[in-house]
Amino acid sequence: MILFNIANLDILSKGNPVAFLEILKKFSQGKILDHNTKRKLIGNSYLINPEPLFDRHNNIDILYKEQYVRLAAKRDYSLYKMYSAAYLDLSFFPDANLKAFSTNPLIKLQNNKLYFLYEEQQRNTNGNRIR
Repeated sequence: MILFNIANLDILSKGNPVAFLEILKKFSQGKILDHNTKRKLIGNSYLINPEPLFDRHNNIDILYKEQYVRLAAKRDYSLYKMYSAAYLDLSFFPDANLKAFSTNPLIKLQNNKLYFLYEEQQRNTNGNRIR
């Protein structure tokens, strides 16, 4: 699991999806040597299982991966800690454009909640039940 700051990740990647995922990968793996950059990337957004996003062989479009991270970053970490709620409840985002992420193979919409494929796979591996 990693905790990160999505706003500063945006700034550092300068709108480049390749840089966005590469910076996140380095941060996740502890390979960012610059202390100032590390400090900027620490935040309250989280990914339970970020590693599959960095696999270049899985043939998932990089824009889908970036969208996955951006949507996952909107989740409330305290809800995850208290209730193991790894989904994004769209009732908190009534203006969400459902069509914008309906084709993303990494995200599943069910009962007004977004479920994240790699997060749910990790939860299944750990023996937790998907809600």
